[in-house]
Amino acid sequence: MLVVRNERDHGVSTPSTPTSSAHSQVLPEPEWRLVQRIVSSPGFVRAPRLAEFLLYICECALDGRTDEISEQQIGVHVFKRPPNYNPNEDSIVRSHARLLRKRLELYFEEDGKAEELRICIPKGRYLPVFKPTEPVVALSSGSNPALATHTRRRRLLLSAGILLALLLAFVAVRSNFAGTGSHSPAQRFWAGFFTTSKKLLIVPADSALALFEDLTNRPVHLPEYLNRRYRFDLAGHSPFDNNLLSNIAGRQYTSMADLNLAVRLTRIREAASRQFEIRYARNLQLADLKEGNAILIGGPRANPWTELFQDKMNFHLDGQPIAPQNTVINKSPRHGETPTYSEASGDSSVRAYGLLAYLPGLNPESRTLIVEGTSSVGTECASDFLLDESSLSSFLDQISRGRKNFPYFEVLLQTATIAGNAQQPEIVAYRIVEQ
Repeated sequence: MLVVRNERDHGVSTPSTPTSSAHSQVLPEPEWRLVQRIVSSPGFVRAPRLAEFLLYICECALDGRTDEISEQQIGVHVFKRPPNYNPNEDSIVRSHARLLRKRLELYFEEDGKAEELRICIPKGRYLPVFKPTEPVVALSSGSNPALATHTRRRRLLLSAGILLALLLAFVAVRSNFAGTGSHSPAQRFWAGFFTTSKKLLIVPADSALALFEDLTNRPVHLPEYLNRRYRFDLAGHSPFDNNLLSNIAGRQYTSMADLNLAVRLTRIREAASRQFEIRYARNLQLADLKEGNAILIGGPRANPWTELFQDKMNFHLDGQPIAPQNTVINKSPRHGETPTYSEASGDSSVRAYGLLAYLPGLNPESRTLIVEGTSSVGTECASDFLLDESSLSSFLDQISRGRKNFPYFEVLLQTATIAGNAQQPEIVAYRIVEQ
């Protein structure tokens, strides 16, 4: 026997409230009546989200819409997650599925112990299975042989149904695992930055600060940068007019290389519909870096925020103003490496260096990426390597062997420009950063 009812609205306030939508669905009466009795029981009335979970998956199953019974779809329709949320990072469906299984077991042990049908949700899947309650039959020597045969047949059918459900669950888990593994290392790396749970701050350099340092011939470190005193404490630091210097320091300039990288980052596929913000370095606060992930563009001269992470880095840019050459310092050179790497110009080419550092953030759950170069060419070199999926994936594969997750790292890159055209970035050296 079938019962005709209207499809429910997933936004109902209580599971027992009749609902309606634009079209009708035909559902098997015994199964759907069982679902209605379950969600109306005291245990589910006190847990409306579990009731909504059960209503959604049972309605889809009984309507034949089994393709809609997935972790992604449950997250969207039951838990109001955005359509492109990442279930690997948000386990709300899995955690509630465990609670739902326990609540169903409790129902059939107490309020529903007399039910002729039962619902189970095999582990690893979300497709509900309706099965008849196995009768308890005590057979004596005078029992009816036909009844015994019928009971054995029902048990065999029940066992076959459970075996089939477990097999389907195994196939689904294997499929999900294969789908996750199909993402390239570069895609998985960026998915760790562009998440639904944390905002990502992209912070281009303060080029006005670097110009100010050149004109005053003095570095500005992070504490001064935060309290802004460097803009007004100018006596004896420069032959230039103090008002002019203060005005220059107050401007908001950034380089084209930094701007280009910021724009390219926002176009990464993993950035779609994620929380990110481009924030000028001077407008950043320490609390911002403690709340989420960050990509800091520029060396310490133009982005003093990188000073917070230099104690974890082996390679860092020399931050002295008016240096004859922009230089990368190698704190602990290994065999074949040199203590410094400086830009050099030839007859028709310029060699420049880029530096990437993937480091822990200011709280244990956040990540920071530093992108800097000895010049705009060096920054472009680092940017090209970072955003080239093949190059980045190959490097991540190389450093991740035998590890479950990507290790923190820093990598020094080199490029050359010939007639104004940058060549392919080359890895000069790298380090694994231990926490």
